Amino acid sequence: MSGGGAGGGGVPPQTLGGHSRCGWVLGPSLDKIIKNVSWRKHSQLVTACKSALDKLDSLVDDPLDPASCSPLYGISSPDDADFVLHPIILALDSASPKVVEPALDCAFRLFSFGIIRCEIEVGTPPPLIFRIIDSVCKCGGSLDEEAVELGLLRVLLSAVRSPYVIIRGDCLVHIVRSCYNVYLGGLNGTNQICAKSVLAQMMVLVFTRVEEDSMAILSKTVSVADLLEFTDRNLNEGSSIQFAQDFINEIMDTKAKEVLPDSKLSLLLENGDIKKSKGDMVDDESREGAGLDLYSKIREDGFMLFKNLCKLSMKFSSPEHTDDQILLRGKILSLELLKVVMDNAGPIWLSDERFLNAIKQFLCLSLLKNSALSVMTIFQLLCSIFENLLSKYRPGLKSEIGIFFPMLILRVLENVLQPSFLQKMTVLSLLDKISQDPKIIVDIFVNYDCDVDAPNIFERTVNGLHKTALGPPPGSATTLSPAQDLTFRLESVKCLVRIINSMGTWMDSQLKLGESNPAKFSGNDSMIENTAAPNEDGNLPEYDLHLEESSEFSNAVTLEQRRAYKLEIQKGVSLFNRKPSKGIEFLMNTRKIGNSPEEVVSFLKNTSGLNATMIGDYLGERDEFALKVMHAYVDSFNFEQMNFGEAIRYFLRGFRLPGEAQKIDRIMEKFAERYCKCNPNSFTSAETAYVLAYSVIMLNTDAHNSMVKDKVRACKVFAAAAADERKNIVLLAFETMEKIVREYFPYITETETVTFTDCVRCLIAFTNSRFNSDVSLNAIAFLRFCAVKLADGGLVCNEKSVENDMPIQAANNNTSDVKCSTKEDGYMSFWHPLLTGLSGLSSDPRLAIRKSALEVLFNILKDHGHLFSHLFWDSVFNSVIFPIFNSARDKTEAEFKDYQSSPRSGSLQMDRQLWDSETSAVAAQCLADLFINFFDVGRSQLPGVVSILVGFIRSPGQGPASTGVSSLMHLAGELRGRLSEEEWQEIFLALQDAAASSVPNFLKLLQTMSSFDMSDISESNNDVESSDEVGSSNDYEGDNLQMVGYVVSRMKGHIGTQLLILQVATDLCKMRRQSLSAATVTILLGIYSSITSHAHQLKSDGILELKLQRACSILEIPEPPLLHFENESFQNYINFLHDLLVNYPALGKEKNIEAELVFVCERVLRIYLDCAAGGLQQQQQPGSNKQQRKLHWILPLGSAKKEELAARTPLVLSVLHVLSALEGDTFKKYASQLFPLLVDLVRSEHSSGEVQQVLSGVFRLCIGPLIIVKM
Repeated sequence: MSGGGAGGGGVPPQTLGGHSRCGWVLGPSLDKIIKNVSWRKHSQLVTACKSALDKLDSLVDDPLDPASCSPLYGISSPDDADFVLHPIILALDSASPKVVEPALDCAFRLFSFGIIRCEIEVGTPPPLIFRIIDSVCKCGGSLDEEAVELGLLRVLLSAVRSPYVIIRGDCLVHIVRSCYNVYLGGLNGTNQICAKSVLAQMMVLVFTRVEEDSMAILSKTVSVADLLEFTDRNLNEGSSIQFAQDFINEIMDTKAKEVLPDSKLSLLLENGDIKKSKGDMVDDESREGAGLDLYSKIREDGFMLFKNLCKLSMKFSSPEHTDDQILLRGKILSLELLKVVMDNAGPIWLSDERFLNAIKQFLCLSLLKNSALSVMTIFQLLCSIFENLLSKYRPGLKSEIGIFFPMLILRVLENVLQPSFLQKMTVLSLLDKISQDPKIIVDIFVNYDCDVDAPNIFERTVNGLHKTALGPPPGSATTLSPAQDLTFRLESVKCLVRIINSMGTWMDSQLKLGESNPAKFSGNDSMIENTAAPNEDGNLPEYDLHLEESSEFSNAVTLEQRRAYKLEIQKGVSLFNRKPSKGIEFLMNTRKIGNSPEEVVSFLKNTSGLNATMIGDYLGERDEFALKVMHAYVDSFNFEQMNFGEAIRYFLRGFRLPGEAQKIDRIMEKFAERYCKCNPNSFTSAETAYVLAYSVIMLNTDAHNSMVKDKVRACKVFAAAAADERKNIVLLAFETMEKIVREYFPYITETETVTFTDCVRCLIAFTNSRFNSDVSLNAIAFLRFCAVKLADGGLVCNEKSVENDMPIQAANNNTSDVKCSTKEDGYMSFWHPLLTGLSGLSSDPRLAIRKSALEVLFNILKDHGHLFSHLFWDSVFNSVIFPIFNSARDKTEAEFKDYQSSPRSGSLQMDRQLWDSETSAVAAQCLADLFINFFDVGRSQLPGVVSILVGFIRSPGQGPASTGVSSLMHLAGELRGRLSEEEWQEIFLALQDAAASSVPNFLKLLQTMSSFDMSDISESNNDVESSDEVGSSNDYEGDNLQMVGYVVSRMKGHIGTQLLILQVATDLCKMRRQSLSAATVTILLGIYSSITSHAHQLKSDGILELKLQRACSILEIPEPPLLHFENESFQNYINFLHDLLVNYPALGKEKNIEAELVFVCERVLRIYLDCAAGGLQQQQQPGSNKQQRKLHWILPLGSAKKEELAARTPLVLSVLHVLSALEGDTFKKYASQLFPLLVDLVRSEHSSGEVQQVLSGVFRLCIGPLIIVKM
C-alpha cells in the first residue's frame, strides 16, 4: 500500500491512525474493517471508521491529566475517546465474522497494551468501555464461528489481566458468565477447554489482586493439564491441551510494544477520582468522601465473585428436567473454579474475617448441598476442596470441618457392605494424603476426639478403616467384587499404617523436644494431671496445636488424659441430665470438676449438652452445697449498667426456672441481692475487676499493694502473658506492649538499664508465640525499632569515641582506663541484651523467625555499627555473631561424629542440618557484608570470619558449600587491596585445614565398605525364597545396601567439597596474582598436593571402586565421580605449577617448581599408560617386551576402560602441551625420565589420535633437537 490510506489524504502505512498511541492500534484495525466490510450493507460503519481515522490523524498524546475522565491513555477528551471507539462497537455488533474478528483483535490490543485505563461498571447510561465489553460478550452468541469465540476469550481475559482496568461488580460477573456460555456451548472441544482455562486464569488474577491489595501483581499462569484432572478429558482433540496452554500463555505474555508509564501513573476513575495504588495512605475523611477506595473495591469485587461462584455451584435442576446436563456441567465448572480459588488462596482467607465468613457462609453451604449428589466428578471435587480446607484453614473452620468430615468422608468410609467403589477409593485416597501429615492427624484427635463439644472424628476414621480392612462380615450381602474388596482392604491398611507412622513421627518429635528441654519437665510430676484438668471456666484449655513448639501440652500422656476427660465428662453430662445431683457427685469423684462451688458454677455455665431445665432444678435445691453453688452462680454475673428487665433476661438465658415455687423464690431472691449490689447509687466493688484481663489484675495488684516489696515490672508481666495458653491474653498483651514501646520508649531507657533489658526480653518472649506468626515477626520488628530509638536517643557509647579508642599513652593512666570501661559497660548494658536476644533467635526452629532475626540483627549492626567502639565490636563478634554460626556448626558436626561412631544404628539422613540452605545463604552473605563494611574496626576478627565461611564450604550439603564459596569470594574480592600478606595466608591456611580435616573421618567411613561382599548381595537379590532365614538375611543385606548407599552419598558430597576448595584456591590465587609470596605458594602447594594425592588414592583402590560400581548398579544410582575428581585435581595442580614456572621464575626456582611439575606430569602419564595397557603396565619385565606386546594384542580393552581412557585423554593432552612448552635445557634435564614414557605412548594402540598427534609434536620439538645435537 504505497498510495492513499483508509482515511484518504495519502497517509503512509506507518502513520495510519496518526501519532498517538491509541492511533497506532486503532488505525490498522479500522483500515482492515473498511476493507472487509460490505459498504452497501454497513455504510454507517464505513463512514464511522473513516471519520475516526481522520480524527486520529489530528490527535497526539496528551500528558496524563489526573482530572481527565477519558478511558483512553493519551486522549484527554472523553468525547474524542467515544468518537474513535464508536466504530469498534459498531463492528462488534455487525454480525459479520470478517468485520468482528479485526474488531476483537483491536479490543484485545487496546486492553493488553494498557491503552484503555479506567474503571468499568454497569451504569445508566452504560459507560463507553462497558459497551465495548458488552458487545464483545454478545458477539459470541450471535456468530457461530470458532475464531470469534477464541477472540472473545482473548479480549475478556486481556481486560481482566490489564492492571490499568478495574472491572467492577456486575461487569465482572457478566464477563465470567460469557466465558461460562462459551464453555457450555462452544463449537468444539478445543474452544471449551480454552474457555475453562480462561476462567481459571481469571480466578487466579482476581484473587491474587485481592491478596496483594493492588492491581499491579505478578500472577502465575494456570496449567491447562491440571484443570482437566477430574473432567473434560473427553474434550481433548489431539493437541487441544497444548493449544489451550499456548492460547493462555500468549495472552498472559502480551505486553505493550512501547514503554508505557509504570505504576506512578495511577488508574483513573470514571468520575475523575484517582485510584489509590498499593501503599498509599488514605485518611478516614477522604474515604468517607470518595466512597470505596481501591483496596476495598478490589476486595469487594473478589468477594462478590466468590459469592456468585458458590451460588452457581448450588444451582439444581428443576423437577421437570432432572437430567439437565448443561446445568450439571455448569455446576461442575463452578466447583472447579472454586477449587482453583482455594488452591491459590493466601493468608487473607484466614486473616480477613469477611473472607473467612464467606468460606463458612457460601462455600461450606455449597459443599453441604452438593454432598447429597451421586455424581462422581462432583464428589471428587468436593473431596479435593475439603482437603484444601482441612490443610490450610482448619484453625478458622473447626466447627465446619466437624460437620463435613462425617458427611463427606465418614459416611462413605463406614459403608462396608454396599459402597460406591469410586467414591470410597476417592475417600481412601484423601485419607492417605491426610494421614501423611502428623500435624493434621494430631490436630483432628486433639480438637475433636479430645473436645467435649466435637464429634469423635479420629476414632470413627480409624474404626472405619479397620472395618474396611476386615472386609464385609461373612455371610453378609455385598455389592463388591472380590478384586474391589481386596483393593479396599489394601488401601485401608495403608492408611492405618500411615496414621501410625504419622503419630510415631509426631511422638518422636515431642520426645526430642523433651530431651532438648529437660528443665521444663523436671520437678513437675503433676503436670499431666494439671493439664488434663478443666480450667477456670470448667472446660479443658483450648489448644490451637502448634505442637512442634509446645512441649508442655503436646505429649502423648496429656492427650490420653484429654481423651479420657472427654469420655468421662460425657458420661457425667448424661447422668446430670437424668439426675443433676448424681451427675455432679460423679464428676467430683472422678475429679473432672473441683469440690468448690465456683468450679461447679464454671461447669454449669460453660459445658455444652447440659439440659437447661436440669440446671434450674439443681440451682433451686435446698441442699447446703447446692445453695452455695446457686449463690456463686448468681455472683458470677455482672449486671452493672443494665436495666432490670435486661438483667433478668441476661440472667435466665443459661437455664430454665424450675417448676416449684420455692425453688423459684430462692433463685430470684439471690438475683435481686446481686442486682442491688451491682447497681447502687454510688457503687465500687472489687468483683467488677474480674472482667478485666488477667494481666491487668496482676499489674494493678503489684502496683498498689503496699505488702508487695519486690515490685513486678510491667514488662515481666507481659512476658509472662506471652506464654499464656489463652490466645486472647497473648494478643492483648502484645498490643499493650506495642503501645508502650511506641509511645513511652524514652521512659524505658531513662529510668534504669534493667527496665530496657526487661523490655527486650519481653519482646523475645513474644517471638515464641504459638498462636500467631505475625506476633512473632512483629516482635522482631519492634526489636529493630528499639535499636533505632537507642541510636536516635543519644545513647551512644563513643560520643567521645576518639578518646575511648585512643591508645593509652602511659602505663599508669588508670583513671582513663576506668572512664572508658565505665562508658563501654554502660553502652553494652543497653545494646548487649538486644543483640544477644536476636542472636539466640537465629536458631529458632521456625524458618520465618530465624531468617527474620538474622536479617534484623545484621541490619541493626550495619545501620548503627558506626556508633560502636573497637572494644564493643570485639564483644559483638565474640558474644553475638560467632555463637550464631558455632552453634549451628557444632550441632551438625556432633550429629555427624555420632553417626561415624555407630553408622548402622544412626540415621542415614546426615544432610539434615540445623539451618536450611536459605537461612545459611542469608547468614553467610550478611556476615560477609558486615565484615566488609566494618573491616577497619573488626580487622582482628578476620580468622574467625574466614573460619566460619570455610566451614560452610566443607559442609556436607551442596547448598551451604555454594553459599560459603560465594561469600568468601565476595569477601576477598571486596577486601583484596586492604588485606595484608599475613591475612591472605590466614585465608589460604583455613582452606588447607578444610581440605585436610575432612579426610580422616571420610577414610574411616570408607573402611566400613571392607565388610561388605557385594557379590553375595547381588546374587541374593536375584533369588526369590520364602523361608524365614532367607528373609532375615535379605533384611541384613538390605541394611548393607542402605549403608553403601549412604557411603556413596557421602563420597559425592566429599568430592564436591574438595573440588570446591580447589576452585576457591584457584580463584583466590588469581586475585593475588600480582604479589604471591613464597609462604603463600607453600600453602597453595600443600592444598593442591594433598587433594591430588587424596583423589589418586581413591581412584587407585580397585576393590573399593568395584564395590561401588556394583552397589550403584543394584541401587540404580549414579556412581561417585572418582575419575572426574582425579582428573580435575591433577589438572588444577598442573595449571598452578605451570603458571608459577612461567610467570614467577624466581619463585619457581626457589621452590624447585619445575621438578615438581615434571614429577606430576610423569605421574599422569604413568596412570594413562596403565589404563591403556588394561592394568598390565605395572607387570612388564625388562626382558619380556615381545610377550607383553602379544598379550596386548590378544586382550583388547573393555568398554569401561575405553571410557576411562577417553576421560583421561584431555588431561594427557594438557600434560604433553606443558612438556612441549618446557625450555630445551629443562627438557634435556628430565629427558631420561620422560623418554621411556613417551615411547610407551607411541606404541600404545589404545591411545587416541589426538594424543598421537600432540605426541608427534613433542618428539619433533623436544626430542628431535636433542638427537640432532648429539649427532
